[in-house]
Amino acid sequence: MDFDYRQPAIPYGWLRAILFLIVWLLGIAFIQVIGLFLIDVIDGSSALSKNNLLGSIAGWSLMLVYTIFLTFFFRKSIDRQSFNSLGFWVTERKHDLLTGFLLGAILIAGGAFYLGQSDHIEFSPGSLDWKGIIGYLVFFLLVSVFEELVFRGYILNNLMQSMNKYAALALNAIPFGLIHATNPNVETLGIVNVILAGFFLGATYIYTKNLWFPIGLHWSWNFFQGPIFGFEVSGNPTDSVLAQEVLENNIQTGGDFGFEASIITTFMLVITTFVLMFLFSRKSVHGQKILGDD
Repeated sequence: MDFDYRQPAIPYGWLRAILFLIVWLLGIAFIQVIGLFLIDVIDGSSALSKNNLLGSIAGWSLMLVYTIFLTFFFRKSIDRQSFNSLGFWVTERKHDLLTGFLLGAILIAGGAFYLGQSDHIEFSPGSLDWKGIIGYLVFFLLVSVFEELVFRGYILNNLMQSMNKYAALALNAIPFGLIHATNPNVETLGIVNVILAGFFLGATYIYTKNLWFPIGLHWSWNFFQGPIFGFEVSGNPTDSVLAQEVLENNIQTGGDFGFEASIITTFMLVITTFVLMFLFSRKSVHGQKILGDD
């Protein structure tokens, strides 16, 4: 009997996404034991301090390698599609990484500027040197590729094969937010905002099925928050180019969880998500090619 290798081994995209998420989480839980050991080898109080950055990069590299191999296995053996079809092609998307990176930088810089000008935060020179900047660029690139490959590349891609793309986007955003619920100094608004960030990061993917824009956006969002402007990144402190003194700790500054627990971030994410969806939906309606569609 001839077998059609184009048909997925599991016909339901939502079931493939759930199975992948379970296996992925189990593997990550095991690898994090090794990662935490590497992070603490040099003995520092902050996992993302400059002294521990090499250990952090090593730990996240292990998790990324595992994630790539697992995703490749699921994509080839279960989905029976190419790994590249998750959204790694560059045809007609050559500038998406840079565009996403610039957008994230502008948004974080705008929020920091407002908080500084409104006397909520006072900025002063920090201690981070150029070697630390390069290290953090590498580290947050690993984080962005890791999370975007899992949540937008595999999970959202498969959910979109089972349901309306907007429903898929919503369902994808929830686990993305919940995995951050164990972060240090977690706050309710912080988790709400990370869930909104799931919409924000997936807003273009549901039209393009391409990962370069959300990878660039995620990369600079984290990098400019922590190593540049001195905010905690989802509750995790980093060394930074600019040091902060919080003059008024309230719902606008985000408390110890950082800028992602700020009400400013809430409005920023909602507005930007709708703008991105509006722009990319117009491209789709006007017949421009959306990569990844057959």
